[in-house]
Amino acid sequence: MEVTQSGSGWLGLRDKDRLKTIFDGLRGELKKQVSHFGDGALSLARHVIGEPSAGQLRKIASALAAPFAGMDPDVFVRLRDFFDYHRERDNPLPAIRRSDKDADFRIGGSFVENPSPEELDEAWEGLLIEFLGLRLLPLGGAKIGQDSGGAVCFTMTEAGRYLVGAAEDFQLGGGESGRIVVQPNFDIVFLAASSKAESEIARFSERKGRRLGTLFKLTRQSILAAAAAGLTGERVLEILREHCSGEIPGNVAFEISAWSSQYRQISMRPVLLIQCPDEATSDRVVAAAGNKITRLTATMLELRDTKAQGTLVRKLREAGIFSRS
Repeated sequence: MEVTQSGSGWLGLRDKDRLKTIFDGLRGELKKQVSHFGDGALSLARHVIGEPSAGQLRKIASALAAPFAGMDPDVFVRLRDFFDYHRERDNPLPAIRRSDKDADFRIGGSFVENPSPEELDEAWEGLLIEFLGLRLLPLGGAKIGQDSGGAVCFTMTEAGRYLVGAAEDFQLGGGESGRIVVQPNFDIVFLAASSKAESEIARFSERKGRRLGTLFKLTRQSILAAAAAGLTGERVLEILREHCSGEIPGNVAFEISAWSSQYRQISMRPVLLIQCPDEATSDRVVAAAGNKITRLTATMLELRDTKAQGTLVRKLREAGIFSRS
């Protein structure tokens, strides 16, 4: 497995910006947005139509977001009441069915050619449930609980309201405030537990312990590994300052920047080297191979495309040049 360039860039973002990038991708079907990480290839929910058009997708996405966008923030509603109310009221599928007689609708895990009105209501309710269970809850867009009678309830968070277009921005709820000390010997000491600090610092340091005490150590190798994942030295220092109760020792800050600046990325590929006995033979090989050959020295040649070796060997034989491994 290899992290792509866009993935490395995403990993190097702050917590809120990582989540916001995901939200912006999902919101692409509601409002076309272009970011450094793509133009919104994800969807708000699974497709309910067999081969939906762009217009149908936009209509379903807008209708899907509307019921959740209409909820008051931090006000819990009963799950069953919510789905019963919106099952028929905001269903865009009957209108799509009337305008596209050939559309197939996914109902209960299979596609139906001529669904009844009741089946279309079932399909729409399933889409609403999927959006809550597969998008809002896993991404922190909603909170779930029980009322005094034991009924399951949920409410929208600031992040969820941003996803459905009901808010222009959101604040990411922070974890526990932890007190961290960075020592001159590059040890990171936790004076109080903080899962947020622990998860962030683990991205660029080596773990030494659990819970309290010396939990991590900064090393050249850990900083270089973090750089390969998209974390710059400046970002590492920002994270440490966010959680540190005092100043970061000067030698530690200097080495983090120095180590991070040593990061370079190279590309490796297999090649085939051809050793010729003299320059005249080398010229004959180049003439037979054409632009697939790169001359390294007067008698050393490089075949960039190793798959062309068989073709090259045949051409060389015809020219009276035979290869030996």
